[in-house]
Amino acid sequence: MSVAVASKLLSALVGEDPMKVLAQLKSMRPGVVVVEEGVGDTKELEWVVKTSGWELRRVKPGPSELGLPRLWIEGFRNFIHYGSFGDMLALAMPFMMRAASGWRPPKCPRKLRELRGVSEARVRMYVVNGVPCTVALAVFATLIACEPAIVLESVNVQDYAKKSGSYPVSSVPTIVSGDRRAALNLPMTPDSVAKVVVEVVLG
Repeated sequence: MSVAVASKLLSALVGEDPMKVLAQLKSMRPGVVVVEEGVGDTKELEWVVKTSGWELRRVKPGPSELGLPRLWIEGFRNFIHYGSFGDMLALAMPFMMRAASGWRPPKCPRKLRELRGVSEARVRMYVVNGVPCTVALAVFATLIACEPAIVLESVNVQDYAKKSGSYPVSSVPTIVSGDRRAALNLPMTPDSVAKVVVEVVLG
């Protein structure tokens, strides 16, 4: 899928054009996207990072619970990704990069107020390189910008299965916190996803 077509599709589903978010990033504090050596499908990710005026840095793999290559945004503890990324997921990165730059949306979901007082609301989301998971990542960027307690670990479920020999979830995107889990379905909005996140985190 071409970047232009994918961008229009994502814009229709999220309500914001990732290309405009990229342009917005150029006027904000630039940063660094860090990719561990071994992460595949980074051509589109490299294009996104370069177009935003950010830097892409490759590092040697470090120890990780999942034993998968990772990527993250330097100095931003709220997001880390395990496994390959791909073209569609790369279009969600401008949203996460914007959140890492201190951007705050004009309106935040009221449901997130229930997380106040929680030191860390860590959520793992299993994804593949596809439209629903890209939308979920873009929406999560807004939630993280609204509530810094949220920490998202996104995991490419196909890479996870290659390592473990089995799939941890039956559908994607699915979010997990402790022993609680919930599938996310289109259409997704910050309000609808915030409701699911609060229920999964708080029980």
